[in-house]
Amino acid sequence: MIVTRDVFHSEVRETDKESDSYIELSATLYMREEDMKKFDLGDGDVVEITSTANNNSLRVSVKNSNEAPPGKAMMVNSILVNQLVSIENLKRFKAKIKKVGGNVTRPEDIMAKFERK
Repeated sequence: MIVTRDVFHSEVRETDKESDSYIELSATLYMREEDMKKFDLGDGDVVEITSTANNNSLRVSVKNSNEAPPGKAMMVNSILVNQLVSIENLKRFKAKIKKVGGNVTRPEDIMAKFERK
């Protein structure tokens, strides 16, 4: 898994982190079509990603993108993907994915975990 930056995402992050646009970009896993087929995934499917670095997981939607390197997946840097990285692996890490359906993880879901502690 590769963590990347996006110009639109960077601008929205500064203005409205609770907007639908920010959440849509943050909760999207970009994969090549041939890699999506290996997991029997289609555009818009919801998957659970579990980081092998720290065992944290979250749910995101999948989107076809030729910008993802073959055999890898990408997510835009956000509060969501930050839950999956470790200090040793800030921009690249291994993860497991499985198709689950349901809703994507939202930033407020992450924040609620911290408020409970």
